[in-house]
Amino acid sequence: DATSCETGKYCDRSMLGTAPNDCLAGYYCDETQTTEPNPDGKTCPRGHYCPAGASTPTECAIGTYNGKLGSIASGDCLACPQGKICDELALVEPKDDCPATKYCTNGNTQTDCDQGHYCPAGYDYQIACQPGTYQNLTAQATCVDCPAGYY
Repeated sequence: DATSCETGKYCDRSMLGTAPNDCLAGYYCDETQTTEPNPDGKTCPRGHYCPAGASTPTECAIGTYNGKLGSIASGDCLACPQGKICDELALVEPKDDCPATKYCTNGNTQTDCDQGHYCPAGYDYQIACQPGTYQNLTAQATCVDCPAGYY
C-alpha cells in the first residue's frame, strides 16, 4: 500500500510506498511533491526562512530583515540596523531611515527627542544641543541659536 505524501514532505517516485522525506532546509513543499523541490519554484523567498520539513515559508519577525533566498533558520533574519525602521514582518531590507525629530532603536521603536536635544534623520540616539543653542520643544530636528543677551 502507498504512503501519502503530505505538505512539508516530498516523495521520490522511485521510493513510492516508503516513508516520505522532509522537504529540504531552505525550501518549502506546499503541495504534494513527487521529487525534491524544484529550486526555481520552491526556494524559500527573501524575508523568510524555511527549516527542513517546511510546508510554508516562515516570515522574519518585526525588527529583522533578510535579503537572501533559501534561508533555513530564524537566525538568518538580521537585526535591523540602529537608526533604521523594520516595523513589518518579512522585510527584505530595512524600510527607511528613522525620521527627523525621532530616534529609532530595536528596528521598530521610534521615540520623540526630548527638550534640549535634536534628532536628525537616521539616528538611534538624541543629540544634546551645543553651547550657544537650545531647544525648548520636543520632537525637533535642530536646535535654535540663543538670542543676543542669552546663553
